[in-house]
Amino acid sequence: MSKILIISAHADDESFGMGGTLLKLSEVKSNELYWLICTFIWEPKWTKEAIRSRLNAIDRLNERIGFREIIRWDYKDNCLDQVPLNELQEAMIGVLDRIRPGVIFTPSRWDFNFEHRMTFDLVEMSSKPYYSGYIKEILAYEIPSSSDASFSSGTIFPPNTYYGIEGYLEKKLELMQLFETELHAHPHPRSREYVQALAVKRGGESGFHFAEGFHLLRTLRP
Repeated sequence: MSKILIISAHADDESFGMGGTLLKLSEVKSNELYWLICTFIWEPKWTKEAIRSRLNAIDRLNERIGFREIIRWDYKDNCLDQVPLNELQEAMIGVLDRIRPGVIFTPSRWDFNFEHRMTFDLVEMSSKPYYSGYIKEILAYEIPSSSDASFSSGTIFPPNTYYGIEGYLEKKLELMQLFETELHAHPHPRSREYVQALAVKRGGESGFHFAEGFHLLRTLRP
């Protein structure tokens, strides 16, 4: 059995970033999937309708994936930087030590969104091998409109690991549609067309018809 922890700064990151891989992982009976959502959307920044839509999307995604557990932190979206770092680290360590995942998927440090980068930093500072040797692999996933929004002369997402998603691309697009407030018309990076094109590009880099790119951060091999 493999315990896999999917970490999202915001519910929708996982679907846009690694929805195809998530679907593949969910079909392996020996996998136990856990989902940590670090923030929630709130009034008045978001409307009641948008909040209801987001909660419904989380429930419907869970019906499709079958997470063993969804952990929802009580921190407001776009306000994570107002929370003491020590509090956040203790919360992350608590999740890791309780679940003891063998594999972690996290947003990346190359993302434009500051809460994606904060989430990455929390994973990095909370997963030291000499404290959490149960973690065998950590990968960062690529999130359209964030991983690709940084100035290319500074930081750009560097994929070095690929998951083929043949047979899963259309299903990934269906997951994305659950998050209707986040889906946009082409040429926005969170459009169906862009995500399809990115899957073709990552596939061309890796020899698959369609693929999702990841950056392997750490792997421990006995």
